[in-house]
Amino acid sequence: MDKLIIHPSSKGLYRLTLAEIIYYMPDYKDILQSFVWQDYDYVPDFPNLKKFVTFWDKEIEGKIHSLKISSQSELHRVEFYYSNYREFLS
Repeated sequence: MDKLIIHPSSKGLYRLTLAEIIYYMPDYKDILQSFVWQDYDYVPDFPNLKKFVTFWDKEIEGKIHSLKISSQSELHRVEFYYSNYREFLS
């Protein structure tokens, strides 16, 4: 996997970002599993998260069911973003 994107963005703020990825288990298509991703990213574009989700979509067998994103600046309230992950990648 390539390095994640880290560059200044004029569109957003660099914040701690947490994403919960709900996906179908590869061997048991009716069972959902949860994966939590956390890193610093630029809000609201989330370039690092988009790169990770794109990698997941191409390389990992577990098909993504849904994606829940939250982002928090230093010691402030948490902002939640709910996303259809296909729309998120476009």
